[in-house]
Amino acid sequence: MVTPESTTSSETEEKPAIHTSRTPVLTIYTTSEQKSWPNFSSPTENTKTPLPFPLPLNREMFSTPEFNADNFLARRRHLPLDELKKELIIHLKSLKSDLVEMINRDYSSFVDLSTNLKGVDKVIEEVARPLGKMREEVEGVRITFQGVVDSLENQLAHRTSIREKKASLQLLINIHESVRKVESLLLISSETSSSLVSKDDSGNNAKQIERVAIEYNQMQYLVNKGKGLPFVENIDWRITRIKNTLRTNLSSALRSALQTIKDQSNASKETLTQILRTYALIDQTMSAEEVIREELVAPFIQETVKQSVLENPQQIAPSIVIASRSSAGKSMKPRMMASYSKDSLALMYTKILQFINNDCNILLEITRKVLKGTSFEILVNSIWTEVVDAVNKRISFIFNLGNPNMFHKNYSISMNFVSSIENICYSKKSLLYLRNHSTYMEFMKRWQLSVYFQLRFKEISNQIEGTLALNVLSIDNSNNDTQYPTSLKLPASKSTILAIERCWSEEVFIYGLSHRFWKLTLQLIERYKKWLTSTLTELVETNNHVHDKLMNSPALRPSSGSGNRRSGSPVQSSQNNDALDEQVLRNLVIVSHDVENITTKIKEIYREHIIIKLPESMINQPIIEESISNSLSSLQSDLPDLSQKISTILTKRCTEALRHVRSIITQYRQPNTKPPTESSYFVPHIMKPLAAFYDSNKLYLSDKRRKEWSSIVGDAVAVRYYTILYEYLTNLKKTEESSKIMKMKRLKKGQTTRGGLVSLFSDSGDNGVEDSTVMSDEDKIRLQYLLDVKKFGKELTNIGIDIKELKGYIDLYKVVEPYESIQKP
Repeated sequence: MVTPESTTSSETEEKPAIHTSRTPVLTIYTTSEQKSWPNFSSPTENTKTPLPFPLPLNREMFSTPEFNADNFLARRRHLPLDELKKELIIHLKSLKSDLVEMINRDYSSFVDLSTNLKGVDKVIEEVARPLGKMREEVEGVRITFQGVVDSLENQLAHRTSIREKKASLQLLINIHESVRKVESLLLISSETSSSLVSKDDSGNNAKQIERVAIEYNQMQYLVNKGKGLPFVENIDWRITRIKNTLRTNLSSALRSALQTIKDQSNASKETLTQILRTYALIDQTMSAEEVIREELVAPFIQETVKQSVLENPQQIAPSIVIASRSSAGKSMKPRMMASYSKDSLALMYTKILQFINNDCNILLEITRKVLKGTSFEILVNSIWTEVVDAVNKRISFIFNLGNPNMFHKNYSISMNFVSSIENICYSKKSLLYLRNHSTYMEFMKRWQLSVYFQLRFKEISNQIEGTLALNVLSIDNSNNDTQYPTSLKLPASKSTILAIERCWSEEVFIYGLSHRFWKLTLQLIERYKKWLTSTLTELVETNNHVHDKLMNSPALRPSSGSGNRRSGSPVQSSQNNDALDEQVLRNLVIVSHDVENITTKIKEIYREHIIIKLPESMINQPIIEESISNSLSSLQSDLPDLSQKISTILTKRCTEALRHVRSIITQYRQPNTKPPTESSYFVPHIMKPLAAFYDSNKLYLSDKRRKEWSSIVGDAVAVRYYTILYEYLTNLKKTEESSKIMKMKRLKKGQTTRGGLVSLFSDSGDNGVEDSTVMSDEDKIRLQYLLDVKKFGKELTNIGIDIKELKGYIDLYKVVEPYESIQKP
């Protein structure tokens, strides 16, 4: 017997219960005690709410395929690890007890196992003998039936072979009959062949050829089915003769029909339809297109596309007029540029288009409507190919790049011709076939557009660089030059606009180079911006250098024997500085004027000329609009602040008159000075430099710039005026208070030393206080300040400034507004 490892006296000893502080009291029973857990989830046994704890451990819980250690631990996450370990140890002991009990229960049977197997070998031998005999009998039956099956399979294979040979023989008979029938229809004897076509009755022959084509297709089907058979190889020469004869007859019938194509009668159209349908039936459309090219197209192209015709346009001009009259009302209308419509190359292309519209129209209608869905591409394989070959061989000089203007003319005319050919294509499939054709791609490659752009780039860049290399801000007043925009003043600005307009002009622009000309336009704007930046920087640096040189000249330095007095003339120095500032100011105004107007002009060119010439794929891209907007924005934002420089100079000039404000105090400190009744003499002169600036530069100033600079300068002058008045009024108040304090001290001192003498010799109403009816000097000064500020406001209004919106003036007026209550004597 085997005893459990953890038990000492009894296997059925009850396990001690485990008590935890976080769980209810649970009792673990062994399997031998035959005790079970109450079913807390069954409403019949316990109507109370079940405990929110997992089931106790059991063997089935760990043996199921769905057991998952993570889920098991998650359901017992309320237990500490020590408690969980104890629970698992108890379960392990239970399993060991069950194992011991199971071994003890079946131990006697296990020991008696060898005893119960006595005599089994003899029984096995007795059973094996009849089984071996049965196996031999079954094997013999299987061999017999396999022989029968093999015999049946051989007979079936022989039958299948006979059926295939019979089918092959029938196919050979059908091929022979089909070949013989086609030969009889084509009137081909065993030795010679004769043509089926008669020049006198081509219509009936066309019908006969169509019947032959049907039989020919049947013959081709049978021959392809029997391909590789010796019989087919033996009659291959007859099949080849049938093909050649049929092709010859069809070619003769088509040539005969093409001779009468100009009649455009219903009979000729019917004949062509039958012949072309026959070609389609036998899948020989390429042969028909080759015949049309040789018989109809080639003679005309040889007479039309040659150098002598281009040198003498009169040879084709009359025919163009006749063709245009005869083709009135046709659906296809050639489109040529108006400027090139009378060129010899344009006339030649027009004549070709008229030929297509007149002589080839019936063929195109048949393949487009009656034979729709066939593989005919007469426009490409018969007409376009012949035209391109003739152009490449006879007038290849049109591709020369020696003269860009001539190249542009030839390219534009040729591309209009290509567009007209593409418009004739009746379907997208036909258009794609044309564009993917080798001759089409070769024709396009002959036009070396990249080289043409390099020539134009060099031409345009040299022109603008020649102007920008001067690096001057001189004004171009050549009004007689009508090609320049009148709104621009600088030669560089005019040259830039002229270069941009030339990029998109009809004489230079090519649709296939849209992206390159667009890039060149942006480069021209960037080049103009860099030129302005460098020129303005040089201008300002030169002005500062000259100004410093004048200020440091010996004439303006103090002499050794005259103290602070200068031996030179400050008036002359001031005049020189004013002249320099005037020149700089004029240049800045002109630059500001041109930057504003060139931006407007470029936007106008973009809307009216550029956007309509860009491809649809580029127009729909937001980056196109953003790139031109960013370039024009940077043209203004990346330059030095022109408005700030101009307003600084103007503010400096206007504030020079404010130095006379200090004279008001001196004026009213004089005795017996009357109170002011009008503004000071210098107030009307404060904004006079700004008005003079507007008057001298009215040709370069827009209303927008005038209002902008007026507001900036007016506000700056008002702020400066406010600073001066605030300082003077503050000092005036301090002086007034100091004077009152000193006066009071004198009064007190006089009363102490002389007692009642003061009252005897002073006025009865004075008592040491001034008469209130007499305006003090301080009030006169304040009233004068008030009158001056009001007058200054009127001057600002006269030059178009709204003083109600001008913060500097509002603050200025608030300083003197309290003096409105000062009474006049």
